[in-house]
Amino acid sequence: MTAGANFDEVIERIERKLDQHGMTDREASLKAVGKPDLIRDMKRRRGLPTSERLSRLATLLGTTSDWLLHGGLEGPIFDRSALNPD
Repeated sequence: MTAGANFDEVIERIERKLDQHGMTDREASLKAVGKPDLIRDMKRRRGLPTSERLSRLATLLGTTSDWLLHGGLEGPIFDRSALNPD
């Protein structure tokens, strides 16, 4: 885990964003990385995914990986449709 990142707070921030977007762990994992267990694995293993996967999850949730890791003021809100350019 990166220096200064509190794992329980990271999960709390992810769950807050999931609630805001009305998504389940599984749904968000599938949309972010194409696999259903990203968030579940984070919770079970108490560890963070690669920076690329965390960044994709953050983008899907309309925030930044920095905010997921460290909190504070949220950065710009991203257009989630960029993940699925259909």
